[in-house]
Amino acid sequence: MSDVAEREVMGEGSNGAWRPVEAHPGLKAAVVGMLLLKTRIFFSPSSLLKNLGGGFALGLMVYLWSRGNPNAMISEWLETPFLGYLLPLTCLTMGGGAIRNEIKEYTIEYLWTRALKRSHLLIGTYVASVVATFCFCVFYGTVICLAGFLRGVGISGGDYLSLLLATFGGCLAYVAISLLLGVVTGRFMVLGILYGSLVEVGISQIPMNVRNLAVSHHLKGIYPGSLSSDGGVLWAWALGLGPCLLIAALALAVGSLVFSNKQYSIGAGKD
Repeated sequence: MSDVAEREVMGEGSNGAWRPVEAHPGLKAAVVGMLLLKTRIFFSPSSLLKNLGGGFALGLMVYLWSRGNPNAMISEWLETPFLGYLLPLTCLTMGGGAIRNEIKEYTIEYLWTRALKRSHLLIGTYVASVVATFCFCVFYGTVICLAGFLRGVGISGGDYLSLLLATFGGCLAYVAISLLLGVVTGRFMVLGILYGSLVEVGISQIPMNVRNLAVSHHLKGIYPGSLSSDGGVLWAWALGLGPCLLIAALALAVGSLVFSNKQYSIGAGKD
């Protein structure tokens, strides 16, 4: 092997000796890199201000609307508007746009020039998106709880832990589904709302095993919405989180397969 060819496949170590250069940094490096990159995007000053403003408006709305029967209203706000609508919509916006926005804004080319497998890039993006959506959704859920506290509604530690676990399970599944929709089409918002209407709202109400396809059905098992109880039991949490993990794994596997093989038109937002 010539000296030039050898230098292309060998790297110089700290002691001056030549050593093999890894062709792909690997999954761990992809996850860490995407966490650092996406954190700067998701937690930019403009994003933080927008979410702080949204949280203030949400808290004020909950406080004003829970005047009549605060205990029932706070429970209803956590179970339906928050877990049923705000959580999945936040995951759809952030998860679906995590890769699609990179394609639309041409920045995906920079990521593709790194020595990363596409599947690793997608998994790293998924982890970063889950972390960001979980942080924002915990903030929104806590704002609702604080509004209830101002109305004299006491929330036990067990109830709050159940809410956190339901939020985490929802982020795991909804972000994976949203990321899949985002790598398939630029119209992920339309497709996501259609999916939510048919599956999360429609199928979840059917009293048959088919409702297990809906993430919302499993979130109700983690957080049943009763603020007067001592919180969920470990078995109920496991039964709720397990299917969320399975749905997330399946959606992420299909998403990785599509993303690794699909040809994208850079700059196109709706292909």
